[in-house]
Amino acid sequence: MSLILSLPALLLLAGCSEKETESNLTSISTLRQSFDEETERLRDREFDNLDFQDAYFAFPEVDALYNLEYENAVTDFTWSPEEAYDYLCKQTDELFPGLYDEEQKAYEIRFMDAEPVNREVSDDIWSQINATDNYDYPTLEQYQEEDLVTTELPCPMITNRDCYLELYNGILKGYDQGELARRTDYSGKLEKFDALEIFPIVYRTIDLHSLKTFHLESGDISIADAVQSADEYLSNLELSYRELPFQPKVQSVNVLAIGGGCYAFYFKVVEEYKGMEFHAAELDKTSIGITYLSDSTNEGGIGGVAAMCEAGQITRYRMSTPFLYSDVTETAEYDAIIPLEQAAELTSVYLTDGMEFKVLGATAVYVPISEKDSSQYTQEEEYQHRQITVRPCWRFLLQPTNTTGKLYDVFVDMITGKTYTFIQVMESDVEYE
Repeated sequence: MSLILSLPALLLLAGCSEKETESNLTSISTLRQSFDEETERLRDREFDNLDFQDAYFAFPEVDALYNLEYENAVTDFTWSPEEAYDYLCKQTDELFPGLYDEEQKAYEIRFMDAEPVNREVSDDIWSQINATDNYDYPTLEQYQEEDLVTTELPCPMITNRDCYLELYNGILKGYDQGELARRTDYSGKLEKFDALEIFPIVYRTIDLHSLKTFHLESGDISIADAVQSADEYLSNLELSYRELPFQPKVQSVNVLAIGGGCYAFYFKVVEEYKGMEFHAAELDKTSIGITYLSDSTNEGGIGGVAAMCEAGQITRYRMSTPFLYSDVTETAEYDAIIPLEQAAELTSVYLTDGMEFKVLGATAVYVPISEKDSSQYTQEEEYQHRQITVRPCWRFLLQPTNTTGKLYDVFVDMITGKTYTFIQVMESDVEYE
């Protein structure tokens, strides 16, 4: 769960205004050509509070960046219960070949957007949620015959000890083939299995080109090769029968010790839109939430996960960020942005005096931003349908040198120079390298 505290002392200065930075924009093509030179200058440059010497730098192969807008989890896309069911059957056969015949699929697939029908429903909503089993929800036959269709986006799902597979708003939300769960005494549904809560993190990095090697069940493989393998697998993973504006990409790496001298890569996965990734908070000791102290974007940013026990195979994938299920509109296009070094200067000025940071990485990301914090919405429906703006930003991931257990994200808007921060509490004692 998220923890939100007010820490105004950490955020003393605002970023520069659009007027102050607009004249310093550099064309993206020029920036790409000189990016390596600029990063070397940053490594050698001395800041009062930033050390770039060992930072990971990355900039995408793009010619333009965009301002995006969407309404949270709102889409004009619709599909019928039969289409949803047929698609989940197809995905079951592809991801779990031979596991179920047609009769078994008809029993296992349940529509989770309906009310439970196979047991007496309690008046207490929390008792209902805690006690509900997936088999309490209707099969396709019940869903149709009992007139339970209340949405234009039916959500079929399988969840048991052998299989987890879920569609949400017409997109593959996640699956788990059970490899990691079978290495433990876990006996629950694969949907709820969380490897980060069970296996210790032994190494973590945002350097996707690292040559550090670990032994998987299939043999030794470097982080760089594993990331390339995972990205290739994810790019070929069919997520929907409609065309989507994104594809999943690995953004950082956690290495888990899973026993027997073997390790597994547990990747943080984010959306990539037209060549550039979205930001998401770093994974910690759970896949389903983050703990943070301050977030001036008001959006937090929980990404997805992908687990690799064998090279070239993703045994678990799950991503549930609202951007996936929303209709996205481009409202502006940019072919020139603030240079990285200028963004680094803005970051250094922005940070509180007396704090020093090791820069883990400086990368380009899309950052979702809302006007209000979740606590400022008076109605649930207003929050659920809030308007979100997405801005291209430089992301500086910072690790304080005088304290542990925290990561600082500083975002500098690539067009206006406005600065945002996200301060995350990390429970794992393994630092990023």
